[in-house]
Amino acid sequence: MELNQKVGNMLTPEQKANFQKDNGKFKLLNHIVIVPIISTLLGIYLENFIIVGVSIALIIAFLILKTYSFTHRNLVYEKEIIPIVLNEIFEDVLCMDKDEEIKENFKKSQLVDDYDKVKVDRTVVIRQPNYVVNVSKINILQENVEENDGVVDKEIEDKMSGLFAYTRLPSKSLIDYKVIRKGLNASLDDLIKIPNMDFDRAYDVYAKSPVEVRNVLSYGVMARILDFDTELGKIISFSIVEDMLYIAIDYPKFLEFKGKGRTFVIESQAQEDLRELEILDMFITYIMNMYQR
Repeated sequence: MELNQKVGNMLTPEQKANFQKDNGKFKLLNHIVIVPIISTLLGIYLENFIIVGVSIALIIAFLILKTYSFTHRNLVYEKEIIPIVLNEIFEDVLCMDKDEEIKENFKKSQLVDDYDKVKVDRTVVIRQPNYVVNVSKINILQENVEENDGVVDKEIEDKMSGLFAYTRLPSKSLIDYKVIRKGLNASLDDLIKIPNMDFDRAYDVYAKSPVEVRNVLSYGVMARILDFDTELGKIISFSIVEDMLYIAIDYPKFLEFKGKGRTFVIESQAQEDLRELEILDMFITYIMNMYQR
């Protein structure tokens, strides 16, 4: 309960009341909404369209209230609780609304070549002594459309769900390249064969110049990247484009440690996120050191 106690001590009484009140309201609405649903079905059965109309109006009202409660609760979580938790390891953390900037940078990263939509759930900006990194929880969505006998069937699936981060390198790279988890990018253009079986099993590498990228990705560098993967328990995909470093990690639970009722955070999930960010910090520092002037 250490993190919950710390959050509770740092939030104002008004913030705590808002978070807990909206948590309770959200939970209550989840249960109450079943009443107008039942009355709608009953009205249809009795062919009483007045009951049906009133019930549907109540359902719409409940959905609006749920959306409001969810949004209101998230304001305290995103703007106050997330920075308090992340300040456990980082001194300067801001929660930002930068949806369009995130989407534009994901496009520039070229980490996924075929997707339909980028959905940004939340974003934090972390300032470190040697860099500033923008880290977001994102969903990369793919639209699959099939037509059978004139019926269009549209299915939306997650291409990737997790963490996307970007920061500026200390100097411009001489070559743009991508080191991407197997299966994340289906393109065969500029795909390079890497003479390292362990690395090749985990990654696809893309670059215009095979010789130059092999000089950058020495055996020592590849071994260190695989070490980061092992520490993280996940594959770190990244790209270098001019003077920018872009990173993607498939981690659907990122920044999803919101508690329930009187609990502000799920402590085990928050600790896992902190561990992810510590390893991300080490990874960024390692890549930054490769590009020191």
